Amino acid sequence: MKINQKLLTDVRTANAKLLVVTKYYDSATTNSIRALCTAEAAVIGWGENRTDALEAKQLPRTETHFIGRLQSRQLKTIVEHCATVHSLASLKHAEKLNFLIEQKKYSKLKVFVQVNVAHDPRKEGIKPEEVEVFLKNLKALNALEVVGLSSMGWGEFIESEKCAEFKQLIDLKNKFLPHGLTSAGTTRDYPLALKAGIDMVRVGKGILDDLPLTSA
Repeated sequence: MKINQKLLTDVRTANAKLLVVTKYYDSATTNSIRALCTAEAAVIGWGENRTDALEAKQLPRTETHFIGRLQSRQLKTIVEHCATVHSLASLKHAEKLNFLIEQKKYSKLKVFVQVNVAHDPRKEGIKPEEVEVFLKNLKALNALEVVGLSSMGWGEFIESEKCAEFKQLIDLKNKFLPHGLTSAGTTRDYPLALKAGIDMVRVGKGILDDLPLTSA
């Protein structure tokens, strides 16, 4: 098993961070990847999108990021296993997360507000024009720490359109969260994300050079 060194070099060169998306791998492989990445300063944590995987893998909470779609019935499990959420796009979910964090007496939950910069109705996220008001509404939720803005990508894309999405996300962050971060990019488009200036890229299938994926 070998970690993709070019990926790590690209992330370091861009002065960015890498969230390793472990959702594609079973528990044993996930732990092997974690061991290989222990000394890598560019790696910020592990990304999961299913609550059953969170419960099965039992990853360190402080290092685990939830990158999937939020559902009310799953928030308790997410809070128990994750210290960072990349997909907040509902005030209702924010209020429930805030309540659960206060109830558990955890330190503040770090959240990225997900923005639909693709303007695609099939994708989750608030509209770009809603960002300012949404962030203002979150200020009253003391158990949440808004650390940045995110966008989620999937499927095929046109390079020029993807670059425009990354630019809009960065512009929104600079305007409304000047000290915040941006989270975007996947195995397919992380070079474009890094070139655009995205702070944190999320790579799963591209983290290993020599291992087939599992269905877990």
